[in-house]
Amino acid sequence: MDARLALLAAFALLAGCQSPSQSGSVVDARKDQETAKSDFLAADPAKQDQGVKGMKGFNRAEPPASLKMAAKQDTEPLGFRPATYFAKNCAACHGKFGAKFDEKAKEKVGEKEFALVVADMAKSKAKEPVFGRELAALVDYTKAEMLGVPYVGWVKDSVYETSSGSQVVVRGPGDSRKVSETEIAAKGLKKGSELLVTRGGKSASLMFPAAQSHGDFAVR
Repeated sequence: MDARLALLAAFALLAGCQSPSQSGSVVDARKDQETAKSDFLAADPAKQDQGVKGMKGFNRAEPPASLKMAAKQDTEPLGFRPATYFAKNCAACHGKFGAKFDEKAKEKVGEKEFALVVADMAKSKAKEPVFGRELAALVDYTKAEMLGVPYVGWVKDSVYETSSGSQVVVRGPGDSRKVSETEIAAKGLKKGSELLVTRGGKSASLMFPAAQSHGDFAVR
């Protein structure tokens, strides 16, 4: 009889360590704790932390492009006359205001190498190389003359150059007057004054003190 009681006591003790789950299967509490721990922690913490170095447990994605700081606007005068440079160094081959550019040449405007072509011609043909902001202004002015779109660049003080055949209206403080086919004098401009340049039904807007503005260079 004592042997039976001892066997029943041992069975009861074993049942106390393992209890049935709601589904009827036996649950091991220690195993459940280990499973929960592994589910909570990343399998590879190093990968999880790639987003933010030095902060474990956080994976922050890159901020959307809309929240990234915009490029700083160029608000200094060019100190360069793109229209004057073109008339002096390019018109002999390409015609006054680019009149001799044909349709095949105009198709080159959209190519990434266009600026390199202008830079090479300025160096090898005109013998007056241009770089940086001067090159960028010359490229934009050349594109404007090739495609018949408006261009305006702030040279210095009250001096601005535009593409040929352009009309300029000042919106806000200030006024302008035409000096030549490609030069205007704009005086009294304040921050926020707008130079609205129109040409052949197309327009470009320069908000003072921006360095330059131009119309759409898309080749259609």
